[in-house]
Amino acid sequence: MTRSEVLDLMCEAARLPPGSIAGGERLDAIPGWDSLAGVEFEMLVLSHFDLDLDTMKVTEAETVPQLLALFDGRLED
Repeated sequence: MTRSEVLDLMCEAARLPPGSIAGGERLDAIPGWDSLAGVEFEMLVLSHFDLDLDTMKVTEAETVPQLLALFDGRLED
């Protein structure tokens, strides 16, 4: 999985066009990102990559880089 693919899943969860999230944003600055988008992001990651993210860590994340860090080096550039 690539960083770009994960960012596009974040866009999908927030109901934004692909490419709308650059990767350095605060989650509260992303239009459409809320707790429901976080849950939807988790489900999208599970269905696309068969990776079950820690719900608590997703909820606690405040920035896109913090969410990307949950992938523990699995992301390709």
